[in-house]
Amino acid sequence: MKIFGVIVHRWDNQSSDYIMDHVLTFQDEAQRNERAHDLRRKGIWNLETFESETELAPWEPKPYDPHFGDARICECGHPYYRHFDTYEDMAPVGCKYCHHDQCEEFKEKEDTK
Repeated sequence: MKIFGVIVHRWDNQSSDYIMDHVLTFQDEAQRNERAHDLRRKGIWNLETFESETELAPWEPKPYDPHFGDARICECGHPYYRHFDTYEDMAPVGCKYCHHDQCEEFKEKEDTK
């Protein structure tokens, strides 16, 4: 199966270089190209497109659930809402900090008092 994607980079002041911020994947090239065009139209130019052959089953994103609990923490340690694009009507993008396609477990945030 072929997958198509967009890698979005952001400037990192610590390293004085661009680093990968998140990856968006699509099942067809037209969707990928349309998304890349939309991002560039919004002024996001630090991106690259790719395509790859994979034997893995495609990731089926789960939609945002406003009743689930934004403060719940995933297995990577990031809050639930960070797995969605707040600028794109909460589109599912996976864990945008550690680049997992989908985190399966979320736990209630522990009180650190």
